Amino acid sequence: MPSLCDLGRRKGIEVGAAFSGHADPDYRALVAGQVGLITPEWCLKPGYVHPDRHGPYRFAAADEAYRFARSAALGVHGHTLFWHGDPLAWAAELGPSEGFRAYRDVAAALVSRYPDTVSWDVANEVVSETGPLWRGQLGLPVNAEAVAGLFRHVGALAPKRLLCLNDYNLECGAAWCRDKQARMIRAVDELRARGAPVGAIGLQGHLSSRHGLDLDATLAFVRQLASRGLEVHLSELDVNDVVLADAVERRDEQVADLYRTYLSALLSEPAVSRITFWGLTDFDHWMTRGEAEDVRPAGQARPALFDRSLRPKPSFWAVAECLRDAPARRPSRRG
Repeated sequence: MPSLCDLGRRKGIEVGAAFSGHADPDYRALVAGQVGLITPEWCLKPGYVHPDRHGPYRFAAADEAYRFARSAALGVHGHTLFWHGDPLAWAAELGPSEGFRAYRDVAAALVSRYPDTVSWDVANEVVSETGPLWRGQLGLPVNAEAVAGLFRHVGALAPKRLLCLNDYNLECGAAWCRDKQARMIRAVDELRARGAPVGAIGLQGHLSSRHGLDLDATLAFVRQLASRGLEVHLSELDVNDVVLADAVERRDEQVADLYRTYLSALLSEPAVSRITFWGLTDFDHWMTRGEAEDVRPAGQARPALFDRSLRPKPSFWAVAECLRDAPARRPSRRG
């Protein structure tokens, strides 16, 4: 069985996977053999790391994730320093100025503790799909200057690291995904105008069997980002099989077709420098754990490249094929 990391490296494409911290040794060995970097799923998020303003930081889970990465010679992508889904609940009580200072303080603690982190999602899901461009954060009025200030702060702390803006609904076939693409371009331009060192945009890529893909619009969006000098990461890739066939063998082929269709198109663009699977296996995946919405009942979804017994599925071979066929590009710029 080929290593996806090796296939990607030959083409200048990084390959990664989300990592929950699961201790199963066979699972960890599979991750170590298939990818070149991990993204800790939850243990770097501000609300987990520092839930109490006056209490200690919780670093133990992240420390363990970094120990695993070092033992397997893997890089780490830091996810995420600012997200409405796991905020500093206590920061809203401080008002906008001190509230955002709290996020900068937590970011400083994380960036200084983990200096070898390859790249950081500085902000995740801050662009809204309707109404005001910027999504509020548990009582804090988010705007371009607040987000840009966090980017500038992290950029000063880690000037050689790639800083990313990550978001979802940037590839589906529904009209709101096309609207979101336009809003992301506006957001990038607003941040850049304020001196934010945004180096990459993460297209999460939770591919929807219900809403399909709009490849033409997504490729045009990627080219707009590339024209601004940005790298593009397919940052949380998986397939939601909720409306695909009930028969497992047929459904696995349909899932593989979605991966193949998406990646064969997106990897044709030289700006796409990284693929991260949001769970390499059905054994340990947010959809099979029942954490996602609009999915099959817990334990029934088959969104990943390997099954619950860690055996490769048709989707694995489809991804391997796409990496083999991808045009070579220059390796990602990185300090």
